[in-house]
Amino acid sequence: MKKIGVVGTENMLDLLIRALEYYESDYKIEQSVLVDGVCNDTDRMYELVMLSDMEFVVIASDKDDYFLYENLVKKAADDKKREVKIRFLHPYLKYIHHFHLFNYEKLFLDREDYANSIDYLEFHVTDNCNLNCKGCAHFSNIVSGNKNTDFLSWEKDMLRLKELVENIYTIRIMGGEPFLNLELGKFVVKTREMFPQSMIHVVSNGMLLNKVDRDVFHLIRENDVTIDISYYPEVDRDKVVEILEAERLRYRISTVSTDEFLKYMNLKGDSDIGRAYAGCGFKECHFLYEGKVSVCAFPLLVKYFNDYFHENVDAGCGIDLYSPKVKKGMLRGLLNRPVDACRYCAVDKEPIPWKGHWLNADKSDWCVEGKKKWNG
Repeated sequence: MKKIGVVGTENMLDLLIRALEYYESDYKIEQSVLVDGVCNDTDRMYELVMLSDMEFVVIASDKDDYFLYENLVKKAADDKKREVKIRFLHPYLKYIHHFHLFNYEKLFLDREDYANSIDYLEFHVTDNCNLNCKGCAHFSNIVSGNKNTDFLSWEKDMLRLKELVENIYTIRIMGGEPFLNLELGKFVVKTREMFPQSMIHVVSNGMLLNKVDRDVFHLIRENDVTIDISYYPEVDRDKVVEILEAERLRYRISTVSTDEFLKYMNLKGDSDIGRAYAGCGFKECHFLYEGKVSVCAFPLLVKYFNDYFHENVDAGCGIDLYSPKVKKGMLRGLLNRPVDACRYCAVDKEPIPWKGHWLNADKSDWCVEGKKKWNG
């Protein structure tokens, strides 16, 4: 058996143990050190780097702080004047539900392969929606006019993105409601062409499926794309499932409808950035929009809030993909840290009942009022 050490979080350690058992691997975890941002067990870290005949140390975290843990291992190795090889547990592993979907040979990545990838990206094919939920996180219910994404501009952005990262583990094609864009099939085909190894999903409320051209369903099916249904009270779940199964499409849908949204904006812009980021449910929802990427959709879509309410929320504008300062291997680090826009996100969120077709929007649909709290 080949001996390895593990540094990371408890969830990912358990996942790795199960994966090694499933694959009947010849790797054996000789010692592990659980870390949560800092290493409180220095002695155990020293013991790990001093192990003899160890193949490498695996960094395994369910957060995107692999480089932080890598530095902890390097410091311990330097203190003990040891040379230690470091590998990164493939982040893709935490997104899959069945080990047979994963290529075991890519279980452990070297630093370059890990740096040259990002875990998640979403983009709009339209900013418009047919449901227009109250307090929509992407502001679709206050978008005026036809705001379909221009295919050629988007394609240019994706090609630039391909220059910066070799792989994106999960890509979600969204809106708004993506089936409102009659060119959705083109976006599906091109996304799969550029990122053949990605898990690709189309995110829909399902209410337009009975009107979709079957050629679009064919392209979704042939390009190995999953449809994720956002199940809201107005959605006829049984009808949606019937259509998806009749078209032999892979899909995911909750058994319980969403009856609540969250207000998340602090219009004062005085939130503690670190705390807001740490408790944010959107911080891994990296977003591509009009030549830029951002930690989440808010910095790039808050323009609709500003226009509608004549506000001036200055949330920055994301990372310019075409900036000469942005090099290959940099996006993972740039997208996984607090940004100035976080000061407009409330540390304590407030729940609001879900309502569709909400066109009488008010700032209070998004902005916290300091009453009922929700800590995510």
